[in-house]
Amino acid sequence: MAGALDFLHSRGLVHADVKPDNVLVFDPVCSRVALGDLGLTRPEGSPTPAPPVPLPTAPPELCLLLPPDTLPLRPAVDSWGLGVEVARWSGWRSLDG
Repeated sequence: MAGALDFLHSRGLVHADVKPDNVLVFDPVCSRVALGDLGLTRPEGSPTPAPPVPLPTAPPELCLLLPPDTLPLRPAVDSWGLGVEVARWSGWRSLDG
């Protein structure tokens, strides 16, 4: 996944939707993994609104936005989502439960 994000970022794009539903695993030992659903992929710097509802993979700076405010989309959004996924794969549980 990090390689896929690096590929996008090197082309000035941000995936903006790194979450479990968009991780494609092709074998039982996870040696072949891909990142899917490029529907929210946008050029870096594009205005990004707050998510309509709190999302566990959204970074704090987006969750704290109030409409109609926006932030410029940065690769850090994908890095946050990747970090959340790595924590999940490592067995980390949310502080909420």
